[in-house]
Parts: sequence; C-alpha cells; structure tokens
Amino acid sequence: MENKSVIKKNRIEWIDIAKGIGIILVFFGHLSLPYDNPFYNNQSLNSMLVQSFHMGLFFFLSGYCFSEKDVKLSVFLNKKIKSLMIPWLSFTVIWVCFIILKDALIDNIFTVKNGLKVVASFLIQNRLYALWFLPCLFCLEILFYFLKKVTKNNLTIIVAFTLVLLVLGVIYRKTIDKNLIWSIDVIPTALPFFVTGYSLKIKKINFNLNNNKRVSIILMIVAFLLLNQGLNA
Repeated sequence: MENKSVIKKNRIEWIDIAKGIGIILVFFGHLSLPYDNPFYNNQSLNSMLVQSFHMGLFFFLSGYCFSEKDVKLSVFLNKKIKSLMIPWLSFTVIWVCFIILKDALIDNIFTVKNGLKVVASFLIQNRLYALWFLPCLFCLEILFYFLKKVTKNNLTIIVAFTLVLLVLGVIYRKTIDKNLIWSIDVIPTALPFFVTGYSLKIKKINFNLNNNKRVSIILMIVAFLLLNQGLNA
C-alpha cells in the first residue's frame, strides 16, 4: 500500500495525461473517416492532422523522461532492453504467430519461405505496423546517451549537433530516401523533439498554467509541428 503511494507521488500527472491523449490520437489517426483533405489527396484529413504531431509528442515525452543522471553503459542498456526491447520482442512474437496462423488456417497461402519473410520483416522493422517506434527509440536513446557523455551534458553542443543531424537527415530523405533497419533514418527527425523534451526538463520548466514561459513553449511546439508535417510531406 505504501509502495503504491510512493509510485503515485513520484509520477508526473501531465505526462500521464499527454501519453493518454497521444494514444487516443494514434487510434483516431488510423480511422478511415469520410473527410475530404484539401492538402493531400491520398491521406484523410484526420490522419494528416494527427500524424503531424503524434509521433513527435511521444519522442518529446521520451526526452523529458530521460534521466540526466550519469550511469554506466551496462546499467543503461539493461534498463532500456527491459523497458523497450523486451516489450517489442514480445509483441513481435505474438504478431508473427497471428499472421502465420492466419496465412495457414484462413487464407491457405502459408509457405516456409513466406513465413521466414514475415519473421525477417518484423525483426528488421522497416516501418512495419506501430512496433517500429520501440527499436527506433532504443537506438535514439543510445545515441543520446553517448552524445550526453561526450558533450558532458552541454545543451548548447547537443542542440548544435541535433540541428546538423536534422539537416543531414533531410538531405538523406530528399536524395537517397531509403528506409533503414529499425527505422534509424527517423532519428534525425525525432531527435529535435527528444532534445526539446530533455532540455525543458533540465531547465526545470514545468507546464503549470501560471508559468510565465508558457507562450514561448507554445510557439516552439507549433514550430516543431510545422517542421514535422513538412518532413512527413
């Protein structure tokens, strides 16, 4: 009973609310609603609106929750494997089994070759279903761990590196445009959201309504939404 009280006390309420809103919006964004989209003919309006920020929101929250404490690499990896990769692998096994059983028992199209392709597709995670987010975040957090170590948690250098990587990521997407294993090509786009969340935490900026910096935060979030939508396009 006492442990539950401690856990509840240590939780940050607005993060739980934001996560809940984000999950609901992800579901809403995948609904095929009959709304005309004046911007993109091949995407429904609700999908475009939600996808303009929902993944950025999750990366932002992940950055805000990233610990600023200096821990050993082995401890860090052990924690991230338990919190990100084991859930990813568990859902992957369930999903692969479901697809293989469906192909074998319902569609009668199962072959060993097709089964191996399904397994490989899930392990590579080339934007396959919503599971791509977990290995991508895992790689991003490892990158940020070393970035924080090398720069000695200097936010100015971290932000500069983030902007350079973002430019390189845009160039890569506009030229080569190949999806990479575990969606690591998303990292240049995701890192600005992650770093923004982490920076706000380090600067101890909260989101109370009486915070005199809320206007600046709102403008910054709007700028990132426009950036994210532009990159999605």
